Amino acid sequence: MKLFTIILGSVAFICALIYSYANCVYLFQSTGSYTGWAAYVASLMVGIVAIQGAIIIISNRMKSISPGIFSWVAVVMGIAYATWGNVSRGWDYGVTGIFVAIGISSSLVITAVILAGQITQVLTKQPSENNDRPKGSRA
Repeated sequence: MKLFTIILGSVAFICALIYSYANCVYLFQSTGSYTGWAAYVASLMVGIVAIQGAIIIISNRMKSISPGIFSWVAVVMGIAYATWGNVSRGWDYGVTGIFVAIGISSSLVITAVILAGQITQVLTKQPSENNDRPKGSRA
C-alpha cells in the first residue's frame, strides 16, 4: 500500500510541478525582459533551487540534523514563485482563476510533503502511522 501511495503521490506531484513550471515560465515572460529560452532557464533555476532545499531539509531530518536557514529560504522562494506564477496565469479569470491557481500550488506543496514523509518512512524503515484505526484494534 505504501508503494501505491508513493506512486500515486509522485504522479500528482509531477502533474502539479509541470503545470506550475509552465505558469512560472509565463510569469517570467510577462515581465518582457525574459523571453524565449531565458524564461525557461529562469523557471528551471527557481525550481531546482527549491527542490535542492527540500532535499537538504529531508535528508537532514532523516539524520536528526537541523537544516540551515537557506534550505528553508529556497523552499519558500520556490513556493512563492510557483504560487505567483499560477495566480498570475489565473488572474484574468477572476476569483475562479485565482482559486484554481492556489489549488495547483497547494497540491504541489501538499504532495511534496506527503511524498517526503512516505519516502522518509521507507528509507528509515519507520512504521506508518494509522490514526484511523480504533485503539486496541489489531487490524
